Amino acid sequence: MGRTKHGDNCVSNRHLLYGVWATMRSRCANPNFKHYKNYGGRGIRVCSEWKEYIVFRTWALDAGYYYGAELDRINVDGHYSPLNCRWVPRLTNRNKRNNHYITAWGETKELAAWAEDPRCKVSYVALKKRIYRGVSSECALTDPLIPPGKYERKKK
Repeated sequence: MGRTKHGDNCVSNRHLLYGVWATMRSRCANPNFKHYKNYGGRGIRVCSEWKEYIVFRTWALDAGYYYGAELDRINVDGHYSPLNCRWVPRLTNRNKRNNHYITAWGETKELAAWAEDPRCKVSYVALKKRIYRGVSSECALTDPLIPPGKYERKKK
């Protein structure tokens, strides 16, 4: 198996792209799929030209697919189509309806972006828990974690 004109490694990329294509279709068409409610359940569809894998694969390679890239819809309310999709790194693929944005120090960012900010002193999970508990943004980002066993116990 050689390389195609797109430089496609026929074994690995073809199988990875097939998985992307199949999952995209399931999200939009299979009511039993775990995330169907967020895609097909709210009217998101796959364009008619992408009903065939080979057409999707050709678009993907021409559109800059690379190992590790994720398919991203530019308009989160739009359908899967060549004009509304692009390939992005996993960390960039945050274009979601349910993103949680917080404001700290006059900046508004998505929660995961704050977790990667050098000013954040806690993990994403700790930050998320603090925000949902109602801790102010700056405190949630900077207050140190209390090591296990350091909590005061209530007296009986």
